[in-house]
Amino acid sequence: MRKLPSRNHCLYALATGLLGMILCVYLPPLILHLAIGPGADRAKQGWWTHFSGPTRPLPVNGYEVLLPAERTIALNPDFKQATSWIIWFVPEGTLYKIQFSAEAVSRVTLDGKTLLKASPKSRSRKVEERWCKLTPGPHLFRLDFYNKDGGGWFSIGFLTPPLMRLTALQNTMVAMPNRDHLETWWWLMRLSRPGTWFFGLLAGFSLLALLLPLAMANRLYATIITIALVAAPALLIPDLSGREPYIGPVIHKKLQQKQPRYVFIGNSMLWSRIDDSLLEHLLGGVPVYSIVNFGGLSGIHYLAMKYLLIPSGIKPKRVFIFFRGITLVEPTARTTGPYFETLIKRITPATDPVFERLAHGRETSPASAFQRYLDTLFSVQKNRKMVRDAVGNAALWLSIPGTGQLRQEKRNQLRSLVNKHFALKNVGAGMDKESLRSGSREILDFSSSVAKSFLPPILKLARTHNFPLVFVRVQERPQDNGPVRDTPEMKQFIAELKDYLTVNGAVLYDFTGDPELPLSMYGQGDHIEDSSLYTPIFYDRLRGLLQ
Repeated sequence: MRKLPSRNHCLYALATGLLGMILCVYLPPLILHLAIGPGADRAKQGWWTHFSGPTRPLPVNGYEVLLPAERTIALNPDFKQATSWIIWFVPEGTLYKIQFSAEAVSRVTLDGKTLLKASPKSRSRKVEERWCKLTPGPHLFRLDFYNKDGGGWFSIGFLTPPLMRLTALQNTMVAMPNRDHLETWWWLMRLSRPGTWFFGLLAGFSLLALLLPLAMANRLYATIITIALVAAPALLIPDLSGREPYIGPVIHKKLQQKQPRYVFIGNSMLWSRIDDSLLEHLLGGVPVYSIVNFGGLSGIHYLAMKYLLIPSGIKPKRVFIFFRGITLVEPTARTTGPYFETLIKRITPATDPVFERLAHGRETSPASAFQRYLDTLFSVQKNRKMVRDAVGNAALWLSIPGTGQLRQEKRNQLRSLVNKHFALKNVGAGMDKESLRSGSREILDFSSSVAKSFLPPILKLARTHNFPLVFVRVQERPQDNGPVRDTPEMKQFIAELKDYLTVNGAVLYDFTGDPELPLSMYGQGDHIEDSSLYTPIFYDRLRGLLQ
């Protein structure tokens, strides 16, 4: 029988494993702040790119050039590969979604960790995305770019909550790294991740070796250790499902820092109309903050108030909610489809029972709440759907002979057929494309619709947390011959809405028919072209509510 390692050997191995893990975890930030960051050339702001691998006989094997950070970078057709470097000085520690698009085989690494890949199958300008939680200070991007025929391009940018609009790596935020020993530092960062796993396994096995004698000598210890060994993988395996992270803590921090007196909630109707900085100037420096969820309607506004505003603990003097037409009493509008499902996950930490009941007609139970808790506790549980879908995709590929575009078309046809008849995966759900213009749809009866809408829970939240609500109806796009004119049915709807809000302590202001909002102020659809023109009008009309 092989002799077990001695207790001292196990302790030494455990200490080595723990120290090695700590070193590997903190090695990348140490390299970034002590070696790479101080050597950055802030005068040269862009991608330092080395082109190589000529596609035809050339007098040189490659060359280097500094390319602007904010532009889409094109690969010279004479070369088939490139390596680009840039240092991004992250302004604040928060969640960032890195977005990457390329027309070539590409790999993006951030601080030595592979972040995004673009394979040959995704050359049709597919956008790759990945969430990162970054600390303030320098971070090193490396892009490896290959196209066997030469030519191609790539672009990279980031999105931050709450607006989630793509922003290019701005010149003022980037610098060219010093090329001296850059490859060496990069490889050290690359090795830190496998090093963490190695030392972690060493520490784990050493700990088991220390616990094994206890388990063999005592039944209670054996039971506890067995349960821990069974539960540990399910608890520690990360969520691989790609779920959008809850951005609430990011918004809470911003609200707590700014302490706005007035908060605005809405979609692009709000975003295109209110310039926060200009409104603050008009108010004499009084802080305001807009929570914008593009495309969201009343259900999203309810979730934004409940999970983005209220948990911050701030006490705004008033909260303004922007809406169009009859959307306040349409609880199911824009609550399904890939985009809105992603948006809902982004602004909520877990399934909301009120939202599920009103938007989807689903009641929650204690059993379902316990199941959600288990899903949160055991991250491996969240990966079941991803694994099932991966197996399903593999089965689809195996069931269709041939190659190329024809096979892809047959595969898509089979997928649609399976979805249609068996509803295994909702791949056909999309944005609610229904027109929102009040004149192009049936006007609902307010009194029979309001009880089933999100208005009562929104008003209840406002009363519970003691902040008055102001509902702002935006004017839809005017006609060539003048402002929008409501139908008699729409006038009746708005009158009943106003009475209902007044009884419940809220205010309604309607911009419909405002003479200072002509067609010339509008851009696409119902959006205002320049918010700096609208904001003073808003300030003038609602000055009494902004005191």
